[in-house]
Amino acid sequence: MALALRELPADFDPGPIKETTVAVYPGKSARGELDVIRLAFIQGKVTGPPDVPVDSIVIRMSPGGRYTTPDNEGNFYFYNLREGDYDLAVDEKSLPEYGVTDKPDRVSVSVRLGQQPKAVNFQFEVHTPAKPVRKVLLKAAGG
Repeated sequence: MALALRELPADFDPGPIKETTVAVYPGKSARGELDVIRLAFIQGKVTGPPDVPVDSIVIRMSPGGRYTTPDNEGNFYFYNLREGDYDLAVDEKSLPEYGVTDKPDRVSVSVRLGQQPKAVNFQFEVHTPAKPVRKVLLKAAGG
């Protein structure tokens, strides 16, 4: 007996026992146990100044090397996660020009089965540098 992996719903992963042998005798009940693991997700939001698009900002997750980008409203998700501890971070190279995060750029999240982790929020600002003003004094001609 084995799990039909192709038919396993997306929010489950096979556990350590995905195949077993079961002896079936006439007129008797037989039982076999297989393991599946419910998967979880992390959700979050990226916010910035009005009229600054957020949909190209990259959020990275470790361990695992996965990444995602938010939708136009700044919402992002990491799906199909096993129970464990993860770090999420804004890839600063993906921020708009002169963009900086105003909070810690890395957030730790614990995923535990049966508990939805708190939403993760990242916020950034754009600090456009002031252009230097150069003063030029002209002397009046002839005097």
